[in-house]
Amino acid sequence: MRWWRRGIDTRRFTPGPRDEALRARLTDGHPGDLLVLYVGRISPEKRLDLVRDPLFSVPGVRLAMVGGGPSADQIRRHYRGTPTTFPGFMRGDELVRAYRAADVFLFPSTTETFGLVALEAMACGVPVIAANTGGVLDIIKDGENGLLFNPARPAEIGAMVRRIRDDPSLRAGLAERGLRHAHGRSWQSTMDQLIEYYETARRVFRRVQLRQQRG
Repeated sequence: MRWWRRGIDTRRFTPGPRDEALRARLTDGHPGDLLVLYVGRISPEKRLDLVRDPLFSVPGVRLAMVGGGPSADQIRRHYRGTPTTFPGFMRGDELVRAYRAADVFLFPSTTETFGLVALEAMACGVPVIAANTGGVLDIIKDGENGLLFNPARPAEIGAMVRRIRDDPSLRAGLAERGLRHAHGRSWQSTMDQLIEYYETARRVFRRVQLRQQRG
Protein backbone atom coordinates (compact mmCIF):
# COMPACT_ATOMS: atom_id res chain seq x y z
CA MET A 1 0.00 0.00 0.00
CA ARG A 2 1.30 3.45 -0.93
CA TRP A 3 0.08 7.02 -0.47
CA TRP A 4 -0.59 8.72 -3.84
CA ARG A 5 -0.66 12.48 -3.50
CA ARG A 6 -3.14 14.59 -5.41
CA GLY A 7 -2.05 17.53 -7.50
CA ILE A 8 -3.14 20.54 -9.53
CA ASP A 9 -2.38 22.08 -12.90
CA THR A 10 0.58 24.26 -11.94
CA ARG A 11 0.86 25.52 -15.53
CA ARG A 12 -2.53 27.21 -15.14
CA PHE A 13 -2.50 28.14 -11.46
CA THR A 14 0.45 30.52 -11.22
CA PRO A 15 1.23 33.96 -9.81
CA GLY A 16 0.64 36.75 -12.26
CA PRO A 17 -0.46 40.34 -12.73
CA ARG A 18 -3.49 41.49 -10.79
CA ASP A 19 -6.67 42.05 -12.78
CA GLU A 20 -7.66 45.43 -11.36
CA ALA A 21 -11.14 45.32 -12.86
CA LEU A 22 -11.84 41.95 -11.26
CA ARG A 23 -10.43 43.10 -7.92
CA ALA A 24 -12.74 46.11 -8.04
CA ARG A 25 -15.64 43.76 -8.71
CA LEU A 26 -14.71 41.39 -5.89
CA THR A 27 -14.26 44.27 -3.42
CA ASP A 28 -17.43 46.05 -4.55
CA GLY A 29 -15.43 49.05 -5.71
CA HIS A 30 -12.97 49.19 -2.79
CA PRO A 31 -9.76 47.72 -4.23
CA GLY A 32 -7.60 49.36 -1.57
CA ASP A 33 -9.11 47.22 1.21
CA LEU A 34 -7.75 43.81 2.19
CA LEU A 35 -9.51 41.17 0.08
CA VAL A 36 -10.15 37.77 1.64
CA LEU A 37 -11.27 35.11 -0.83
CA TYR A 38 -13.24 31.88 -0.44
CA VAL A 39 -13.69 29.47 -3.35
CA GLY A 40 -15.91 26.42 -3.18
CA ARG A 41 -19.30 25.00 -2.43
CA ILE A 42 -21.58 27.18 -0.30
CA SER A 43 -23.11 24.57 1.95
CA PRO A 44 -23.47 23.86 5.71
CA GLU A 45 -20.37 21.67 6.06
CA LYS A 46 -18.14 24.53 4.87
CA ARG A 47 -18.88 26.46 8.11
CA LEU A 48 -19.05 29.78 6.29
CA ASP A 49 -21.47 31.26 8.81
CA LEU A 50 -18.76 31.16 11.50
CA VAL A 51 -16.41 33.37 9.50
CA ARG A 52 -18.44 36.57 9.54
CA ASP A 53 -17.91 37.94 13.04
CA PRO A 54 -14.19 37.19 13.49
CA LEU A 55 -13.34 38.32 9.98
CA PHE A 56 -15.13 41.65 10.13
CA SER A 57 -13.72 42.44 13.55
CA VAL A 58 -10.71 43.57 11.50
CA PRO A 59 -11.24 47.03 9.94
CA GLY A 60 -10.73 47.42 6.21
CA VAL A 61 -11.41 43.79 5.31
CA ARG A 62 -13.63 42.61 2.47
CA LEU A 63 -14.74 39.08 1.62
CA ALA A 64 -15.55 37.50 -1.74
CA MET A 65 -17.24 34.07 -1.85
CA VAL A 66 -16.79 32.45 -5.23
CA GLY A 67 -19.07 29.50 -5.92
CA GLY A 68 -22.58 28.41 -5.13
CA GLY A 69 -24.57 25.70 -3.43
CA PRO A 70 -27.60 24.82 -1.34
CA SER A 71 -26.83 27.40 1.36
CA ALA A 72 -26.18 30.32 -0.98
CA ASP A 73 -29.37 32.21 -0.17
CA GLN A 74 -29.02 31.61 3.56
CA ILE A 75 -25.39 32.76 3.56
CA ARG A 76 -26.29 35.86 1.57
CA ARG A 77 -28.83 36.77 4.24
CA HIS A 78 -26.35 35.98 7.00
CA TYR A 79 -23.79 38.36 5.45
CA ARG A 80 -26.26 41.12 4.61
CA GLY A 81 -24.85 44.48 5.66
CA THR A 82 -21.24 43.29 5.56
CA PRO A 83 -18.60 44.08 2.89
CA THR A 84 -19.11 40.73 1.14
CA THR A 85 -19.58 39.95 -2.53
CA PHE A 86 -21.00 36.81 -4.14
CA PRO A 87 -19.71 36.71 -7.73
CA GLY A 88 -21.03 33.20 -8.37
CA PHE A 89 -19.19 30.36 -10.11
CA MET A 90 -15.85 30.98 -11.78
CA ARG A 91 -13.86 28.55 -13.90
CA GLY A 92 -10.67 28.42 -15.91
CA ASP A 93 -8.68 31.60 -16.37
CA GLU A 94 -11.30 33.72 -14.59
CA LEU A 95 -10.82 31.63 -11.46
CA VAL A 96 -7.04 32.03 -11.71
CA ARG A 97 -7.51 35.80 -11.93
CA ALA A 98 -9.73 35.72 -8.85
CA TYR A 99 -7.02 33.99 -6.84
CA ARG A 100 -4.44 36.49 -8.03
CA ALA A 101 -6.72 39.39 -7.09
CA ALA A 102 -6.92 38.27 -3.45
CA ASP A 103 -4.70 39.14 -0.49
CA VAL A 104 -5.66 36.13 1.66
CA PHE A 105 -7.42 32.84 0.97
CA LEU A 106 -9.70 31.56 3.73
CA PHE A 107 -10.76 27.91 4.01
CA PRO A 108 -12.86 27.24 7.15
CA SER A 109 -14.18 23.77 6.20
CA THR A 110 -13.45 20.85 8.57
CA THR A 111 -14.68 18.06 6.29
CA GLU A 112 -12.20 18.16 3.42
CA THR A 113 -10.44 15.00 2.30
CA PHE A 114 -7.79 17.10 0.56
CA GLY A 115 -8.57 20.75 -0.21
CA LEU A 116 -7.59 21.40 -3.82
CA VAL A 117 -8.68 25.05 -3.67
CA ALA A 118 -6.18 25.78 -0.90
CA LEU A 119 -3.41 24.32 -3.05
CA GLU A 120 -4.61 26.31 -6.07
CA ALA A 121 -4.46 29.52 -4.01
CA MET A 122 -0.94 28.71 -2.86
CA ALA A 123 0.10 28.05 -6.47
CA CYS A 124 -1.14 31.56 -7.32
CA GLY A 125 0.99 33.10 -4.56
CA VAL A 126 -1.81 33.77 -2.07
CA PRO A 127 -1.29 33.05 1.67
CA VAL A 128 -3.85 30.61 3.09
CA ILE A 129 -5.67 30.49 6.43
CA ALA A 130 -7.43 27.17 7.04
CA ALA A 131 -8.97 25.04 9.78
CA ASN A 132 -6.48 22.81 11.55
CA THR A 133 -8.10 19.51 10.63
CA GLY A 134 -8.78 17.10 7.78
CA GLY A 135 -7.01 16.68 4.49
CA VAL A 136 -5.74 20.26 4.39
CA LEU A 137 -3.08 19.21 6.91
CA ASP A 138 -1.40 17.40 4.03
CA ILE A 139 -0.96 20.79 2.37
CA ILE A 140 -0.34 23.35 5.09
CA LYS A 141 2.33 23.47 7.78
CA ASP A 142 1.29 26.11 10.31
CA GLY A 143 3.48 29.20 10.25
CA GLU A 144 5.56 27.89 7.35
CA ASN A 145 3.42 27.91 4.21
CA GLY A 146 0.08 28.95 5.74
CA LEU A 147 -1.77 29.57 9.00
CA LEU A 148 -4.05 27.08 10.76
CA PHE A 149 -6.77 28.06 13.23
CA ASN A 150 -8.41 25.86 15.83
CA PRO A 151 -11.82 24.93 14.32
CA ALA A 152 -13.32 25.08 17.82
CA ARG A 153 -12.14 28.70 18.11
CA PRO A 154 -13.00 30.50 14.86
CA ALA A 155 -12.29 33.82 16.60
CA GLU A 156 -8.64 33.07 15.81
CA ILE A 157 -9.38 33.92 12.18
CA GLY A 158 -9.55 37.63 12.91
CA ALA A 159 -6.16 37.67 14.62
CA MET A 160 -4.57 35.77 11.74
CA VAL A 161 -6.00 38.09 9.11
CA ARG A 162 -4.74 41.04 11.14
CA ARG A 163 -1.25 39.50 11.34
CA ILE A 164 -1.07 39.03 7.58
CA ARG A 165 -2.39 42.53 6.95
CA ASP A 166 0.04 44.21 9.37
CA ASP A 167 3.17 42.14 8.65
CA PRO A 168 4.22 42.32 4.99
CA SER A 169 7.22 40.04 5.61
CA LEU A 170 4.96 37.34 7.09
CA ARG A 171 2.60 37.62 4.15
CA ALA A 172 5.43 37.44 1.61
CA GLY A 173 7.07 34.50 3.38
CA LEU A 174 3.87 32.47 3.57
CA ALA A 175 3.18 33.17 -0.09
CA GLU A 176 6.69 32.23 -1.21
CA ARG A 177 6.84 28.98 0.76
CA GLY A 178 3.27 28.10 -0.23
CA LEU A 179 4.17 28.58 -3.88
CA ARG A 180 7.23 26.36 -3.47
CA HIS A 181 5.11 23.63 -1.89
CA ALA A 182 2.48 23.86 -4.63
CA HIS A 183 5.13 23.43 -7.32
CA GLY A 184 5.87 20.01 -5.83
CA ARG A 185 2.23 18.99 -6.27
CA SER A 186 1.92 19.40 -10.02
CA TRP A 187 0.08 16.84 -12.11
CA GLN A 188 3.44 15.79 -13.53
CA SER A 189 5.01 15.16 -10.12
CA THR A 190 2.02 13.19 -8.83
CA MET A 191 1.95 11.04 -11.96
CA ASP A 192 5.70 10.46 -11.66
CA GLN A 193 5.06 9.28 -8.12
CA LEU A 194 2.36 6.85 -9.29
CA ILE A 195 4.59 5.47 -12.05
CA GLU A 196 7.36 4.87 -9.53
CA TYR A 197 4.91 2.92 -7.35
CA TYR A 198 4.01 0.75 -10.32
CA GLU A 199 7.69 0.19 -11.06
CA THR A 200 8.30 -0.80 -7.45
CA ALA A 201 5.37 -3.23 -7.55
CA ARG A 202 6.71 -4.73 -10.79
CA ARG A 203 10.18 -5.26 -9.28
CA VAL A 204 8.75 -6.86 -6.15
CA PHE A 205 6.48 -9.13 -8.20
CA ARG A 206 9.43 -10.18 -10.36
CA ARG A 207 11.50 -11.10 -7.29
CA VAL A 208 8.62 -13.19 -5.94
CA GLN A 209 8.35 -15.00 -9.27
CA LEU A 210 12.07 -15.80 -9.27
CA ARG A 211 11.94 -17.21 -5.76
CA GLN A 212 8.98 -19.38 -6.69
CA GLN A 213 10.78 -20.67 -9.76
CA ARG A 214 13.79 -21.65 -7.65
CA GLY A 215 11.51 -23.62 -5.37
